[in-house]
Amino acid sequence: MKQSMIKVKSNESASRLVGCYVFLKNEKRASLLSKKVLRSGIALGTQIEEALQGNSKVDFLQNLPIVYHEANETSLLDETFKKSRTY
Repeated sequence: MKQSMIKVKSNESASRLVGCYVFLKNEKRASLLSKKVLRSGIALGTQIEEALQGNSKVDFLQNLPIVYHEANETSLLDETFKKSRTY
């Protein structure tokens, strides 16, 4: 059975975010921001999973604004790290 593209991309993103969190934790840098990145990435994956498990197309569409919000938060955190040259 073929997985949906959004689920594959979500899993890839979550893996990268966990790697980023572990790196920052091991380097003892930006612990607060690294925890936020981890939380945001997990929340993003969770919301996508909930959207995909919806009973109807309407359920899926109702979860998309939440997914969009989590993706924006994760992107903002990523940009913050890049601008601060933390990693």
